[in-house]
Amino acid sequence: MGVHGALFGAALVLLCAAPARSDERFTVCSITINSDNEIRTFRLRNSGDYAKHLRQLRAARNGKQTLAPNRALERSLQPSTVTQSSGLAKPEQELERRACFLGSEQNPVLARLEHIEKLLEEPGFLAYTRAMESFFRNHDPASFGAAELAVLERIRNHPRSRMVVNELVPRLENPILRHEILRVSRAIGWISETDGLRLQREIVLQLLEPPIYGEGRDLICGIAPDVAKRMGIRAGDVPPEVYRDEFGIQALGCLKPSDERIHDRLARSLLDSREWIARLTAIALKGMSPGAPHI
Repeated sequence: MGVHGALFGAALVLLCAAPARSDERFTVCSITINSDNEIRTFRLRNSGDYAKHLRQLRAARNGKQTLAPNRALERSLQPSTVTQSSGLAKPEQELERRACFLGSEQNPVLARLEHIEKLLEEPGFLAYTRAMESFFRNHDPASFGAAELAVLERIRNHPRSRMVVNELVPRLENPILRHEILRVSRAIGWISETDGLRLQREIVLQLLEPPIYGEGRDLICGIAPDVAKRMGIRAGDVPPEVYRDEFGIQALGCLKPSDERIHDRLARSLLDSREWIARLTAIALKGMSPGAPHI
């Protein structure tokens, strides 16, 4: 797990339920397990009873206790550096509580849209970007009724939010952060389709610059196929290192560029001595040109 993994791939458990009962159900707002060793560690730590683990965390938080560090998790993440905390500070708890409201399907869509409208009044509203993007990904505005559409229109026309994202997205250097803000901006309508496509293309080219990370591949592979096609990635956009990198090859397989020069250059990796590189190359090429084997 690299730097990006430390920022976005850590397992974050948010306890958002009311005070505990013996049969209490917890809402886990976000938890990401990136690798097999992390999965094994969580199973080892919690003996297969994750609800019990959540109850222990809540009990420790309510009793202002400090849990012992999870040494098994530390070992599983080596040689990466990891810092553990027994909970969130009060400001962080409040931020996560507000974000959690957007992710809970127990809350009506209209109430969550009104909640987003209130969050936009906060100076740090971008802290809720991931929660807002997740909400709009799961709730297509085409399914909204009149009341929901009215709130959405107010969100779209919120002047400060539109100004902030339109100034920030083109200037940010971190492609993953740019991507997250751009996705929610396009979903809401703060950025036009034309500008959104241009910025999305810039972000993809950033992500293809070596070194390429798994997070970058995942973001590229999460782009809708029609959007990837309209970006028109050409051979001149792709650094030579991408053709020899497993994440780069997979990213190209998801982009499915039509430029035959990319296909030809990628085909050379079929002869790579690393079996997995040759295999990933074959898969990517097959996706680019179904029915046309590359030899």
